[in-house]
Amino acid sequence: MREIEFEFDDHGAGEFRPSGNVVQVIGDYLRKGEIERAASLLAASDPEVGDGLMAEAAAGASHEHWRKLAALFGEARDVARAAACAEAIDDHEMAARCHEAAYDWGRAAESYALAGDQRKAGEMHERALAFDRAAAAFLEAGDLLRAAESYARAGACYHAGHLYLRLGRYEKAVELLQRVDRMERWYAESSALLGRFFEKTGNEEQAMQRYAEAARARPLDDRTADIHHRLALLLARAGHAEQAARLWRGVLGVVPGHEGALKGLESLGAAAREIRALPAAPAAALSDTAARVEPPPLVLPGDPRPPAAAAPPPKGVTAVRSDFDVLRSLPIFAALSLDELRALHTLADRRSFAPGDVLIEQDVPGTTMFVMAAGEVIVEVDGGGERLEVARLGTGASLGEMALVDSGPTSALVTAAEPSVAFAFPLERLAAHLETEPRAGFKVLRVLGRILSSRLRETNRRLADAGG
Repeated sequence: MREIEFEFDDHGAGEFRPSGNVVQVIGDYLRKGEIERAASLLAASDPEVGDGLMAEAAAGASHEHWRKLAALFGEARDVARAAACAEAIDDHEMAARCHEAAYDWGRAAESYALAGDQRKAGEMHERALAFDRAAAAFLEAGDLLRAAESYARAGACYHAGHLYLRLGRYEKAVELLQRVDRMERWYAESSALLGRFFEKTGNEEQAMQRYAEAARARPLDDRTADIHHRLALLLARAGHAEQAARLWRGVLGVVPGHEGALKGLESLGAAAREIRALPAAPAAALSDTAARVEPPPLVLPGDPRPPAAAAPPPKGVTAVRSDFDVLRSLPIFAALSLDELRALHTLADRRSFAPGDVLIEQDVPGTTMFVMAAGEVIVEVDGGGERLEVARLGTGASLGEMALVDSGPTSALVTAAEPSVAFAFPLERLAAHLETEPRAGFKVLRVLGRILSSRLRETNRRLADAGG
C-alpha cells in the first residue's frame, strides 16, 4: 500500500504521484506525536490501511503504541478499530465509548460492565433490547426504578411489580402482578405479594382470594408456610375458625414451632395438648417434595364444598387511569399507538404542585418534560431584572419538551399558579426509551420538528409585523 498524492500546478492541472508506504508514513507520524496529521491521512486512505496498522501492532506493539493507535483511530472516527485498540490495553472505559459510538450496544454494555459502570451497561443493554440484562445491571447499580422499567419491558411482570411495590408505585405494581399467568413460575409469589398489598390497604376479601390462589398454586412446605399463615389469620378474623385452624395445623406440620401458627391456634382456644400432638416433620425433609405434609383442601367463604378441581381466578383490580387521556390528547404524542402510550406512561411520575412551586427554572439545563394533568402554570421570562409573564398554560400543555432536541439552558421560568398536577418525564429516561423504540422516537421527533417550525414561522411573522 502506497500513499498517492494529487498535486495541482498553477494552471489547475495536476498529477498523481506515489509518495511512500502509507502505513509506514502514518507510523512515523505516530512516533512524532502528530496524531491529527496521521488521522487525516488515514481517513483519506482505503480501509486496508487500517487493517495494516492493526496487523503491525498485533505483531508486538508496546502499550504506549496501542494507546496512540487508539487515539489515531478515534481522531479519524474509525471507532470500531479504536475500540479494538482500547481492548488490547484493557482500557474498558475507552472501549465502551467507542463501541457505543459504533452502535455496537452489546459489546458496549460488556465494556461498561468491565469498567465498573453498571448504569451505563444497563443503558446499552436497553438499546440492544436485552431488557432482562438491562434490569440486572440497573439492580447492581442500585437504580431500582430503571430496573423495574426494564423488567416490565422484558415481560418479567413479577420482578417489575415487586420492585414497583418497594418504590411505592402501587398502581403500576398491582397492574403488573395481576398479569402473571397461573402457569408461570412466579404465580404463587405474585399472588402472595398482592395478598400482602390488599391486606395492608384494608381489602381483606381480595387479600384472602390472593393468598388462596398462592396456596393452591404451590404445595405447603417451609417456603409457602407464611402464605398459609396469612390466609389463616384473615379467615380467623372473618369468623371461619375451623378453616383457619386446619391451615395452622398444616403449617405446624411442616414448620414445627411456627410462632404465628402457634399463637393463632391459641387465639382460637385450642388446647395445649392438641398442639403438642401435631405431627412434626424432620428438618432435613422440609424441602423434600415426598415428605411435604399437604393440608386439607382449602375451602374459603363462597367456595363450593368441596372446591372445584380448577378454581376460577380471583377478580382482578382494574386500575382506571383517570388522567391517561391527557397524554392521548397531546400533540407531541398524537401519532403514538395505545401500546406506545402505555409504555411511555410507565416512565412518568405524577407530581403535585402548590401555588408558587417551581416546575422549570430559567437558564439551567432542562432535565424534565412536564405534561399538565390539572391546574394552571405561569410562564415568565427575565426582562432586565423584572419578570415578564408571557403565558398561562393549563391541562394538556407540555413544558420543557424542547430539551429533547436542544441541550441548551431553559428559556423561561415556569411556576404553578394554583394547585396543579403534572406528569414528569425525566428526559434522560425518555430519550433512552425513544432510542430503543425507534418508531415511537421518529413519531415524537417529527412532531417536535413541526412544533419548532411553527414557532419559527410565528416569530418571523411577528418580526415582519413589527418592522412594518
